[in-house]
Amino acid sequence: MESPRPSKRGLAGTQDMNPAEPSNTDILSSRDSFRMIRPEEYDEFGINPADIPLGTFPALKHPSQLPSTYGGNAYGFGIFESLDRLNTREIAFIQSLSFENPDEIRTHYKNLNELYRKTGILIRFSSKGKPYYLVPHHLVTSSLSHIQSKLNEIEKVITFHKKKYLKEHYDIGLLAQQDAFIVRELSLRFKEHRFFIFDTLESLASLQHPLDLVILTRDFYAFILDEMGASFPEKVPSRTRLRKYATHMLWKVYNLLAPEGELLVLATRYSPKTNRTSTIIFKNELERKNFALFTHLFKTKKRYRVIGKSLQANLFDFQKYLSGASVQPEVISKLLGGRDIQAMTLEEIQRLPYLDKNLDESPLLRDQEKTWSELLSRFFDKVFLKPLTPQAVIEEWRRRFTCVDYTPHYMLIYLGQKKVYATSVDEIRNEVLNSSLAGCQLPFLAEYRDTFDYVISTLKIVNELKTGYGETFPQILHDRLTQPLENKRRRFIALNHIMKLVSRISRLQKVEGYLNPDQTEGLRTRVLDNLAIFPFFGFSEQEIREIILIVIGHSTMG
Repeated sequence: MESPRPSKRGLAGTQDMNPAEPSNTDILSSRDSFRMIRPEEYDEFGINPADIPLGTFPALKHPSQLPSTYGGNAYGFGIFESLDRLNTREIAFIQSLSFENPDEIRTHYKNLNELYRKTGILIRFSSKGKPYYLVPHHLVTSSLSHIQSKLNEIEKVITFHKKKYLKEHYDIGLLAQQDAFIVRELSLRFKEHRFFIFDTLESLASLQHPLDLVILTRDFYAFILDEMGASFPEKVPSRTRLRKYATHMLWKVYNLLAPEGELLVLATRYSPKTNRTSTIIFKNELERKNFALFTHLFKTKKRYRVIGKSLQANLFDFQKYLSGASVQPEVISKLLGGRDIQAMTLEEIQRLPYLDKNLDESPLLRDQEKTWSELLSRFFDKVFLKPLTPQAVIEEWRRRFTCVDYTPHYMLIYLGQKKVYATSVDEIRNEVLNSSLAGCQLPFLAEYRDTFDYVISTLKIVNELKTGYGETFPQILHDRLTQPLENKRRRFIALNHIMKLVSRISRLQKVEGYLNPDQTEGLRTRVLDNLAIFPFFGFSEQEIREIILIVIGHSTMG
């Protein structure tokens, strides 16, 4: 088993998962799939019944993702959950806690539970300092169906991989929270393979041997927003900052994979805003009631009056209805006056007040297919990128409703293979280090030189000499330094590559930002350890050679 690394949620960071539990052939058929905690077990687990809202049950496992009342993931603590719901003091309190320390959580569990309740998070802590999860009763069937769909697609990819590469056993990485229900299901379904779980960005660097496949079961922007929590300098990170973190994450994934390794991404397909409408024909009375209740809970694009079997619905509203946009069960109970929706008439539901809870998707999560294509194409060769609606979901929708001239969205799926360049950067590095041009052996290299700061500063000095804005030198020295820069005929051929690097200073700064966003990897960003990234940003073999020589210095031969 790999050594666990602590994460921000107190869960194992990277774990080699080979469960000893027996397989359950009907594992997705009941609430026990989530390891439900029964009322008679509350004392044993240290659970206060008052912390269990009406309409939920406590469990040790949870769905991968559920949209929370205030946006984001109800089973995470990301930027959406804290936005405008917690004050500065409350955010500082959460950031000050060590979630790896049960004693500390035990001391503050009541305050934590209150803050989680306030933000719509379905996580609670017991008096023993351990987390458990609140699973809404109505969610069980749809959540298990969603997980089943993902498991089926993962099985198809693994089966295809086995036929293609003729391997029986695989090392597979999974980016997910340790307590996500899909983690357990994968380990039970694919016992012949070894799974490594990564639940933080930093844990992606903890594995020392290559993986055959890496699986991400959420949109990577959503994963980053949930993982980083309230640690961004601004409350809502810019698209540029989020792209830095996404590229940073994908580069780590790239380095985890074997030469022919693949990346599989399956995620909920987010609903784009639109003014387009379609005629929706509901197949039963309960479906009409549920949609009417939805329109009273959330701020839809227009007010609806559900009369008869059909209505004209805005497609954004309808997609949100299908996605299971959630509110706390006690909110629904209060709105319904404690009554069962099946016992109410449609007219009674339509007379309920409007709560107008927010339905808007973060602008950072729009243009999902375009964003995936742009980010993933840098490091991976696309096998496919397509929307996915499993047949079981299509059949369920047919039983519930019919859409005229519109097919609802469900999931987006991507499979890509690790890109491999013809010339290895390691070959270039070894060639330079063993050449007569190398000015310093690596064991004697000063630490400050092996940094992007040093390379960029050196290139800026060259640029200042060329433009005449550099330090004032004696005229003779100045002429000798600037002549090769100004006159191509007096220029050693390698200097052409240096001049090309000078023109790419901003690109080098961008690469550094991807490798070390907001200095999460430390104050200095290493160059020699990250040479392999340069070809992906258009740097030629000759330019990479010159970057290495800037770091190690030129010998007298240079």
